[in-house]
Amino acid sequence: MAPLNLTDLRPDRTIDPAGLDAARDLLHARIEADATPTTVVHLTSRRRRGAVRLGLVGAAAAAAAVVTLVLPNPTDAAAFAGWTAVPAQLDAADTAAAGEQCLALRTDLAGDAPQGDPPVNLAGARTVLADRRGETTFTVLASDAGLQSCLIGPAVATSLVLSGSGDVVLGSGSGDASDAPREQLSVGVVGDDETPAADGATYAAGGIDGVGSDEPWGFAVGRVGADVTSVEVRLADGSTVQASVAEGVWAAWWPTQQLAAGVVPTLADGTVGQSPAIDRSTLEVTSVDGTEDADASTGSGTGGGATVDDESVVDESVVESTPESGD
Repeated sequence: MAPLNLTDLRPDRTIDPAGLDAARDLLHARIEADATPTTVVHLTSRRRRGAVRLGLVGAAAAAAAVVTLVLPNPTDAAAFAGWTAVPAQLDAADTAAAGEQCLALRTDLAGDAPQGDPPVNLAGARTVLADRRGETTFTVLASDAGLQSCLIGPAVATSLVLSGSGDVVLGSGSGDASDAPREQLSVGVVGDDETPAADGATYAAGGIDGVGSDEPWGFAVGRVGADVTSVEVRLADGSTVQASVAEGVWAAWWPTQQLAAGVVPTLADGTVGQSPAIDRSTLEVTSVDGTEDADASTGSGTGGGATVDDESVVDESVVESTPESGD
């Protein structure tokens, strides 16, 4: 046998054209079946998930911004923020400025009060006192016709008419009544606007404005004798308010739905003077659009029949000590 040569061990390198074509087709098939779906579909899916996450982050940020704008700030001042049971001490300039504001409001609303506001009410009207508590001031004007007043502050501009000696009529009007709730009521307890004894006080009128609203407020006004130096108003819930006293008139206001239950005058020597009786047996109920119940205790009048024993209209604190209809 002839000896083997290493070259004899090389594989046959003859290329079969048909086999090469088959191998190429197989390679392309595998690429199309395996590589293409894995690469293209997977990358597209990742990008879409990223876009969704970014969208959620953006929506969450927008929602947070909206909440910040819509929710009330706990540090925001309420309508009557800063109110105190003792009024602020005002100088002559501040009192005069408050009187000018009140007179301007009264003039604008002349003739629009539920019972009418004849020019005689404003003729010769002068500023008597300004009862400021926080940023809101209750101002009393006096004329030959009687007493008039206003409550003016950042959240309110309302006038009250107290006219006619011995026949006081209570009416109210707002500087912006178009925004007031239609169900809002004013409840008044009227007295006699008389001149008291030197050691006494009288109760001319008082009540609650904004009954049924979120921001009701009460007030009371009267006159004092020459010997009276201070007046304390006792409310139906037992709380007390120190009134302002000037030029023979006392007045106070408070940001609650409580009627005045008593008035206690104090003399210069510290003794208690003669207190007036407050008859709450009859309430004057006036709706915000000017319709009045002349006698709320019996439901008479033309104001739609709102009576003081209707707890859906007037709060229980308002009707305390008031008789039922027909009593």
